[in-house]
Amino acid sequence: MHVAFFAERVGFTPEQVAATCGAEASAGVFPDRERLLIRLVDALHDEARVGDPLWAALRVEWTEEQLIELIALAGFYHLIAFVTNALRISPEPYGARFPRMGGPDGAGDGCSRPASPSGGS
Repeated sequence: MHVAFFAERVGFTPEQVAATCGAEASAGVFPDRERLLIRLVDALHDEARVGDPLWAALRVEWTEEQLIELIALAGFYHLIAFVTNALRISPEPYGARFPRMGGPDGAGDGCSRPASPSGGS
């Protein structure tokens, strides 16, 4: 939903917004530093951890304090997803929507990934 409010303000192109749903950030769509940030978020979402090689690459670009804030922010968004999904809160009617996985009749919200290995289904 926040993409509806912030994408244009931060200079995201429609291609970049669409790429946020992909398995990996496209090399031609995002600069290296932003792809690194997306790798962090993907690692946290997919594995609930950050491997040593990724952590080393992140520390080149951000301070430990900044990384703590980035990890906490990703966790906050995960918390919001848990709460809204568990309570079956309907999306705001004005919020941006991504296409559903597998086309218009597919299941999911278009950005869903398989459940985290540590999180069950």
